[in-house]
Amino acid sequence: MTIKRWAVVLTLVTAIVLSATASAAVSPPSAATQTHQGDIVEVKVGTVPVMIFAPLFVADAKGYFADENLVVEILRNPGGSEPLAPLATGELDVVMGGAGAGLFNYAKRNLDLENDPGFRIVAGVHSESNPLTSPLVVSAERFENGEITSVADLEGGRVAINAPGAATEYWMAQALASEGLTLDDVELVAVAFPDVAAALNSDSADRIDAAILGEPLVSFAEQEGLVVRLSEDFVDDFQATFLYMSNDFIANNREAAVGFIRAYVRAVRDLADNDAWASDETAAILEEYTQVPAAINQTAARPYFPLNGEVDIEDLSTLQDYFLAKGDLSYEEPLDIEVMVDNTLLEEVIADIGAIETDEEESEEMDDDMEEEATEEPSDG
Repeated sequence: MTIKRWAVVLTLVTAIVLSATASAAVSPPSAATQTHQGDIVEVKVGTVPVMIFAPLFVADAKGYFADENLVVEILRNPGGSEPLAPLATGELDVVMGGAGAGLFNYAKRNLDLENDPGFRIVAGVHSESNPLTSPLVVSAERFENGEITSVADLEGGRVAINAPGAATEYWMAQALASEGLTLDDVELVAVAFPDVAAALNSDSADRIDAAILGEPLVSFAEQEGLVVRLSEDFVDDFQATFLYMSNDFIANNREAAVGFIRAYVRAVRDLADNDAWASDETAAILEEYTQVPAAINQTAARPYFPLNGEVDIEDLSTLQDYFLAKGDLSYEEPLDIEVMVDNTLLEEVIADIGAIETDEEESEEMDDDMEEEATEEPSDG
């Protein structure tokens, strides 16, 4: 496929995706059994139609929100420097998205004005493990001719992320650090994800040498022979996106808020193993909600989701520290991340449906048991 044709295909795919989520949401299945009785509550959710938010789409398609008497309207979140502002205005009740400089600056401004961040993080969404869902990619042609074959080859080059201050900037910094480089060793520019493949293979002065690119666009470009994954293991088990709720929604519709999280966690657990993720059913749901062909979703590197919905405070703090050190935040002392998090809704859900023990928790328990055994005094006789 030529670069020109690739650009046309991506433009059409992007247009379809945007139009599919810019207005009315998909209605929940009428056959869903409503297990939690009460008034019907409409919930407006802001996100983008990509696979890292699969639990939202699965919960809607399988009727899990309907089970909670919720009618969910999925809208495209405008993003920008204050991605959570629509929560304060009532345009949205829930946002699923990343944690970048804009989030922390927004929280700080609200804390200064009202002694409250203006939102609450109520659950973790996706994390990335090797192979990454958002790897570092380069031109396949330049890789094959030996021009760029390692991260070290990027020194002095132009590298791209999708937006300044986004979590992908942290991704880029980690990719460079894997071979001893920093952002000071490159020119960092912003290129929208759909434009990356063309920018990597351009003959103009605007050509870039590498970029962070998210799935499924990585697989699209890879299948057409336009990009290769230069590095896909520079972060591991890092939580990058979260579920945010407005203070008003939690205060005025607490039962609905709990129901939303319960439906979300049910969907997360449906996607727990790789077979379930790659199933025809999951691929069909993702195709319906994201307009990405099922075959691409089944072969792309998958995201992972916390089975008990927990928020990784440490990863949030890492992102804040990164943007703070770069001078991208409007303050100098780190905010207390915990003031942004409300675990009570999730705790109520897990008390209801039960916790699932993870491999990490099992390992910690084994370590504790071994430590106890080592410290026990031998019995007489």
